[in-house]
Amino acid sequence: MAENNISSQAYEIGFGKPPKSRRYKKGQSGNPSGRPKGAKSLKAIVRKVVLTLVPAVIGSKRLKITTYEAALRQLANKAASGDLKAIAQFRSEIKEQNIDFTKEKKASRARELSPEELSKLSVGELQNLFNETLAEQKQEYIANGKSR
Repeated sequence: MAENNISSQAYEIGFGKPPKSRRYKKGQSGNPSGRPKGAKSLKAIVRKVVLTLVPAVIGSKRLKITTYEAALRQLANKAASGDLKAIAQFRSEIKEQNIDFTKEKKASRARELSPEELSKLSVGELQNLFNETLAEQKQEYIANGKSR
């Protein structure tokens, strides 16, 4: 608190009230040796590296795929050639992504319905059917590696 010889109008020093000589000056940073502007986090760097497009020949086509996809394709090729570590790593990657290849591919509901049945559906039901079919086709497109 303030001493007796200082008037009551003087600035009080205490918790959250540093002496005026010790306060930050206008325009001065509180952490001058801190993170520089534009410095990227590790997460941002990894995201950039993983999503970088690289040229790859798949079948007879030259495509640009992400480095993550290229790494997975290399891992799959090593696993297919019999590398035990690659097989274990590939299996764990599949489990991590909850991919199940044992399920039979279900037929689209739209293909099961006759034209008469389709004409009897309401607009909302037709819209839901269209969205389901579109989602299935998108999944097939991505699964076949034609997403680029």
